[in-house]
Amino acid sequence: MFTVAQCLAKAAELERRSGDGLPQDIADDYRGMALQWRRLAARARIQDRRTAAVALAAALARQP
Repeated sequence: MFTVAQCLAKAAELERRSGDGLPQDIADDYRGMALQWRRLAARARIQDRRTAAVALAAALARQP
């Protein structure tokens, strides 16, 4: 799985490329792909939070 930072970096790169004077259909494709990367970043962030919550619960369960 990608990290949040990797996903956001890829989204930013695609958004930048969409403004490079490309034909409209290609620019639209880049913007669509950027949106998908932003959605993936959101899912990665949720997964990071879940992982942290599980780790915290496990640590608390080990305490007397």
